[in-house]
Amino acid sequence: ALVNVYSTSFDESNRLWAMDLKSGVTLLTSKEGRQQTVNLNTLLGRQGQAEWSRRFRCILKLTPDTWLLGSDDGMYMTHPSQWSSNKAAQYQKFVHIHGDKTSLGDNAVQTMCCDRKGNVYIGTSGGGLSVTRSANFSHGAATFRVMRKKTENIPSDVIYALTEDNKGRIWGFCENGFFMATQDPQNGRQLENLTISPFTLRNDGEWPRMSIGNALLLKDGRILKGTLNGLICVNTDSLCVRSTKHPIYTEMQYKKADGQDEAVAMADTVRLPIGTHSFTLYCSILDFARNTDVVY
Repeated sequence: ALVNVYSTSFDESNRLWAMDLKSGVTLLTSKEGRQQTVNLNTLLGRQGQAEWSRRFRCILKLTPDTWLLGSDDGMYMTHPSQWSSNKAAQYQKFVHIHGDKTSLGDNAVQTMCCDRKGNVYIGTSGGGLSVTRSANFSHGAATFRVMRKKTENIPSDVIYALTEDNKGRIWGFCENGFFMATQDPQNGRQLENLTISPFTLRNDGEWPRMSIGNALLLKDGRILKGTLNGLICVNTDSLCVRSTKHPIYTEMQYKKADGQDEAVAMADTVRLPIGTHSFTLYCSILDFARNTDVVY
């Protein structure tokens, strides 16, 4: 029985593919008024092949007969026309490989999206955003550029939804905020010209957490996304990133002296001893023209 279905899609044979977190992928067909179901893991067993993941979440159609399936155990490329009891099904698996910076960012794939330029974006649960070209899948040698919180300032490495707006920009929704991915038209290297603009959410002093699920692009360009505190609406045309760059001044340094904090006058350069493994910075932006809270 299908009890935890995350996404569905029809193939060219009018079969319904159901992504389930308990039983994997199931095909549903209607023949002569009777419904038939086939679980792909069961089909692989009949063909003498090893089972694949039983926890699938999402589907991305690159072509009518080349699909990407996202699971908690990696990403699978498959061809729906090959899945029948009379054919040996073929698929290719992409996973995170420790030490390989061109592999998938994480095995838990939450969401996928392909933009109008042929870039494929894969949002993971813990590995940030992985990006590759759709053309790479035609010869099965896809490599990925991985973008994480610590390198590209994405709000979180847990990404729940990805969608493209009317201007070709990609919007990603994380557990505690969202971001916009844009490309530099002057840079022809598709995987190297991406720029991430992060945004955070705050309402009455609380940080709303995103819920798991897709984002909806409306015809007027706005994007709807569910959170654990209700629904948010993002106006992609009016949303912008502040371009102001504030100068940095160091005011004071404190160090322990006889168990007490002692203020020490600061120079322009701060040198930390090799044995110092942790330190704290207290920041304050004095922007008198700003009427919103500052997020550091």
